[in-house]
Amino acid sequence: MPSLYAFVGEYGPFKAKDFDPIENTLVWLCNSGETDDTDEGQPRRHTMYPLAGPIQDLLLRERDEDDPRFTTVLVVDIHDMFESHEDYTEALAKESEKADLTKKFGKKLLRLFQKLLLYKVAVAATGELCPLLLKLYQAVEKIDDTYSLEVNNTISELWLLHPQLPTKFVNNHLVVGENDVISSKKHPVQLNMVHSSSTSNKVSALKPFFPDIGTELVVDGDINDWLSVIAQRQDSEESPEPFCSTRCNNLGKKLFVSNVKVEMNRFSKQYERNCLEITSDLMTIFETKTNDEDGVDTIDWLNCEKHIGALLLRGNRCVLVRSISGEWEGMRVPSLVPNPNEAPHETAIRAVMEFADVDACEMRALPHVLPVAMYAPNGRPIMVELYPLYATSAPPSYGEGYENDESADTEDEDDPYDWYSFPKAITRLDKVSGMAIRSMALALMQASSVGLVPSKWGGVFGQEWQLQDALNGISAIA
Repeated sequence: MPSLYAFVGEYGPFKAKDFDPIENTLVWLCNSGETDDTDEGQPRRHTMYPLAGPIQDLLLRERDEDDPRFTTVLVVDIHDMFESHEDYTEALAKESEKADLTKKFGKKLLRLFQKLLLYKVAVAATGELCPLLLKLYQAVEKIDDTYSLEVNNTISELWLLHPQLPTKFVNNHLVVGENDVISSKKHPVQLNMVHSSSTSNKVSALKPFFPDIGTELVVDGDINDWLSVIAQRQDSEESPEPFCSTRCNNLGKKLFVSNVKVEMNRFSKQYERNCLEITSDLMTIFETKTNDEDGVDTIDWLNCEKHIGALLLRGNRCVLVRSISGEWEGMRVPSLVPNPNEAPHETAIRAVMEFADVDACEMRALPHVLPVAMYAPNGRPIMVELYPLYATSAPPSYGEGYENDESADTEDEDDPYDWYSFPKAITRLDKVSGMAIRSMALALMQASSVGLVPSKWGGVFGQEWQLQDALNGISAIA
């Protein structure tokens, strides 16, 4: 399935509430793998980073107006639908040849559009994805007609930007025969086009099917900002600025991006649109430079992302988090990029709040226990300062023998976090994170001996680890 990203210019991230429709939205169909123009050897950021700048300019500028054209930009990235570029080009070719949407490609997008509950959205595509967008619209329109829904109930505008219409697509879908009644059906959606003079003949073949032509621009040169063309119906004079995490408009609203997944609820059997904010990931360097001498990947530590991590403790157990939406596999120590002027302990508490859904009042800082470092946990090119926090309440089932109670280590895959004793935490984490909590365990045991860390509710985290084990571990690492 494609990856979905929702951008909003607001006080908080995008949320899809119950069965409320997604409206006032621009849906951008793209393939991030085909548009990635990062120079070789340069740090690579999140696939949505190149789009974040133009979208930030669009949403923060437009939200200053009384009646903004779009409040949300929903990016449908099809890159993950294919294993290789060859698979992608083959799927595109089949879409041009077949009369109906293909099972491997177009039908998947159609089902996704239905489950998202889109309402009167504008949908845009560039280049070779334009034929797919046209077929997708026709399929959506047929579904709206089948359910006797209002005309243009799902898609109200189409934007074809420098469309590449293969000859097979034109012959199979745009050539109207004398007795071809179905093909000559007029579509009520507004069609907007930006094309070069060399493609004017092919683009003109669309007009008999779309009597409502909104904007048509003939541009032979480069476009500075496609999103400005769609929102303002004209190109921007200058290219948009790169994404800035601290930028806000005069109302104090900022750009937030969320990963959206459409998943079936295991209990209600209804599809839900689950959202996970990933704004901080936009600045993450996902690919690293290569050392040509030994072929080993190295990390540009000078420019890598700096995180604050949190190890929330309760007795002899700590909190590890999982991704319910499948953003990553296994368990992690929660961490975030600190906000400007935010104290490290505030960031640590915010990380637990965001990833474990734990209220701030349920934890407190241990200000006299120093942080430890994590370098590239889970293979991510980030540097983390790990701070300990402590729970303010006892475990719900705390009582005599709690520290030896196996039920205390029960895992629930439907919860974003679980509590782990030191030995079990080591088995759930990657090697780098495990080394970090070993260092933290030594510090906690030393701090506990002078009263800086409580020894209650089962003891102190790391108490199971004997000094000889620590020495053996250090020798093995050396």
